[in-house]
Parts: sequence; structure tokens; C-alpha cells
Amino acid sequence: MFTGLAASALLYTQTASADTAKTYTPCAAEWSTCSFTGTRVVRYGNEGHFVFKTFTNGTPCRNDAFGSDPQVGVAKSCSLESVTTTTPTTPPPVATSKTYSQCAKEWATCSFSGTKVIRYGDEGHFVFKTFTNGTPCRNDAFGGDPHVGSLNKTCAIELGDGLATTPPPVVTPPPVVTPPPVVTPPPVVTPPPVVTPPPTTGTAKRPSYNLGTGFFVLNGKLYDANGNEFRMRGVNKVHWDNTSPGLNNANANATRWTIDFNRRPADNLALLQGSTGSAGTVAKQHVVIPGNWDGTCKDDPAYLTRMTDTWVGQAATWKQLEKFMILNIANEWGPGGDGTVWRDANIAAIKRLRAAGYHATISVTAGGCGQDPNSILKWGKAVFDSDPEKNVIFDQHIYGVYRDVAGGAAGSWNDQPDLEPHFKALAATGLVVEIGEFGPGRNIGPSPTLIKPERVIQIAEANGLGWLAWAWDDNNLAGGMSDENSFSMSYSGGYSKSSDLTTFGRMVVEDSRYGLKVLAKPASIFR
Repeated sequence: MFTGLAASALLYTQTASADTAKTYTPCAAEWSTCSFTGTRVVRYGNEGHFVFKTFTNGTPCRNDAFGSDPQVGVAKSCSLESVTTTTPTTPPPVATSKTYSQCAKEWATCSFSGTKVIRYGDEGHFVFKTFTNGTPCRNDAFGGDPHVGSLNKTCAIELGDGLATTPPPVVTPPPVVTPPPVVTPPPVVTPPPVVTPPPTTGTAKRPSYNLGTGFFVLNGKLYDANGNEFRMRGVNKVHWDNTSPGLNNANANATRWTIDFNRRPADNLALLQGSTGSAGTVAKQHVVIPGNWDGTCKDDPAYLTRMTDTWVGQAATWKQLEKFMILNIANEWGPGGDGTVWRDANIAAIKRLRAAGYHATISVTAGGCGQDPNSILKWGKAVFDSDPEKNVIFDQHIYGVYRDVAGGAAGSWNDQPDLEPHFKALAATGLVVEIGEFGPGRNIGPSPTLIKPERVIQIAEANGLGWLAWAWDDNNLAGGMSDENSFSMSYSGGYSKSSDLTTFGRMVVEDSRYGLKVLAKPASIFR
């Protein structure tokens, strides 16, 4: 999940030099389409809060297309960026009220003591965010990429007020774009009757072309090393450094991990094996799904290449987990819409992983921040067929891109994909698909939705899809604590009684029809 993109980061565009200036021409109101020919930078937002992204031949003007909401609760618009060049006779004096001291290049660490405002980006495209006692200088720490495709971003510490020799020029604001009228959602529709999920049964023999010792895919089913069918029913774990002791009591059979690949590979291996005391591990009978999150909501294939480099470089370590592991190459990487880029880059990554000696089941997440409805439907089979071991599964995330007409979550635009037909279409591909992320459905977070978690689970079960709730420990309070305004399932990471869980957590763990305690069964390799 692209957590916190709209929480505290503000994106600004500043003049890049004395002889260049950028202007913006309105092209669409929010929820409309910004139409143009060729490749252009598009600015999205309102009142100084903007996201900048490069598109070709037009784009929808809405949060999911830009990967974040730059100003929550405010009507936004899109504008096309133009750059003009002038030759001033006398260089204008610098007018600024802040000065900045560079502290790190991208991927390094910006070190300092106390609480500081840090500027991240380059060439006039910056994110500003407050940190205490240092921060990694990379996109995920700042909640977004202020200059997509640039490899020269840096971090700088804001030092305070400087001396302005002249006031900044008066900028004529662009004409106001009238937002579309508010659409009154239809009345809540009573959900359809409960559908009893099909049983997870069946055994299979590992095919000769699969060279692994762990999970394998055959005829649209996922099997463990003993040849028994396995359906994922579990959770995501956000904080590798939080032991989350209550997770052991939640009866999940799989945990999708956010891994810090800057740590020693041996330490990450010990973490997922369970020798360091954390929950959600092999020692606690969980199938583990380590993922690389460095390319979350990025479109550039260079990010996927770098993440694959890491997997290849650490192959000797991670191969020790292959019997119990599903390898998630990259969380939420890839463009939405242009599925051929997503397809071709993932085919290349899988080829490299196999050449490095990996035989594990590989999980590929949909593009468009994990939510693109077409990545798996249109291009998943080509990705699967490219693997000589035919051992690939797919990961679809469900947030604000979707609506649920039958469940009472009305859509926001006409062509918005509907949950139940989409899940049926995923099942009809004949691929193994998991719903790798979904949340509490209370219209909160960076991609808000009213889709109820019980509806996601119900429809997934009816269509034979695995599911993993986001997340056990998505804390929004200090000290690893959470409240009902977060996506966390546990208030503190513990769980010994129902009151330790949030409303979302109680539904996912304890619901009498669809909870983990009712549906989740451990893989037979643990029995």
C-alpha cells in the first residue's frame, strides 16, 4: 500500500534557474480527462499542493492516476506544464525566505539531530516533510516521487529564513476550473446472501518442469511441497522491527512482509525464520511472502531492475527459505493502463531470478499502485507462460479504484470497475490470484473506499482467490500504537482478547463466517 502519501508531504514547483520558467495551462477538472498529444508533464492538485507526473497522450485527472491525493478533501484539477526560456539582461536577485543545506543523495541517509524540515527532489520538483533524528533519502520515506524518472534527487535540511533582496514576482493564478457537480450516491443496496466458499482440497504431483522444493502452481491451483492445495488467508506486516506478538493468535496461514533490504541478508533470513522472536514467521507455521518495496507506485522499469538486482545478489540467502516462501518481486510497481511495460519488465525480472537459481513461487503485483484492473486480466497469462517453471502467482490490491455496487459502495465515475465482476474475471483467467491488500473500507487513507472488508473476503472466497488483509500493524500513533483511524488490525500489536483488535481486526480475525479463525488452515508442510 502507498501509505501516507497525502498525510504530510507537500509538493511544490520552483523556478529551476534564472532563465527558465514553468507555466501551467488547465486541461481538466478532477474526475475528467486531461487530453493532449505526445508526452507531457501534468500537474495535479490545488492551492499550492501538487503532484507532477509524466504521461503520454492524455490521462484521467484523479488520485489513482497520479499515485496520491495531494490535498485531501479539496476539489482538484490538472494542468499541462510548459517551459519558456528568456535571456535577462541582468540576472535577477534570488528571492527566498528559506535556505537549504544538502545532507544526502537519493538512497543514502540524511543524518541530523532533533526535528528538521527536509526537502527532497531536484530541478525545482520537491517534497517537504518533517523528520526527527534523520531519515532515509528515498521516495518511500517522503510518500511520493517528486520528479519521476530523475536519478539525481537529493535531500537538504531547511535552515530557516534568509535575506530576500527583492520580493517574489506576482504570479497571475490560472483560471479557476469548476469542479464537476457532486454526485449523490445511490441508496445502500442490501448485500447478496452469504455464499459458502468452496473447500480447499486436492493433491497434485509436482510437474517435471518445476525444479523447486517448495510451492508450485498447476492447472490454476497453488500447492505446497507435499502436493496439497493451499489457499492464502492471512495478513500484511508493515514493520519488520515490531514483534507483533498477537499475530500468533490470529490464525493467519500466510504473512506478507515489508522487508528492509538495507539490512544484512542473514538478519532478514533469521527474522522470517522466527529465530529472532517475531510473529508471522515460519516457526509460527506461517507461509512467508517477503517483498521489495523500493519501487512502490513507480512506473520506471529501472526501479524493477534495481529490485531484481537485489534479489539476484542475495539469492544464496533467500533460497534457504524456498520451501516455506513465496517471493514478491516488487510491491505495487509498474504503470497502470500501458500493460505492455508491466508485462515485459516482469518477464525480464522472472528470467533473471530463474537464472540466479530461484525455483520458488514468484508473486507479481498488478501495476497502477497494485490496483490497475487490467494488468493481470490482459497480460498475466503472458507473464506466467514466460516462466519455464510455470510457477508464478498474481497479486491484486483493492482500494479506491474499485466500487462494489451489490455491497452498497457506489462508484465515483462511470467506468469504475465493480468488485464482484472483476473478481469473477480474475478467476476466469485460470491463473492463481491473491487479493494481496484491502483495508477497513471506511473512506480513509490515501485511496479511500467504502468497500467493506467482509465483502472482499466473501467474493474472494466464492471465486477461489486467496486474500491478505492490510495490515496487522499499520500504526498511525506514536510508540507503535493505532486507533480506529488507521488500517491497523491491532491497537498495539498484541492480541489476547477481542478488545485488543480494531473493528477492522475483529472482522478479519473473528467474523463467524469469514474470519481467519474460521477459514485459515496452515499449509500441510507444517503438519
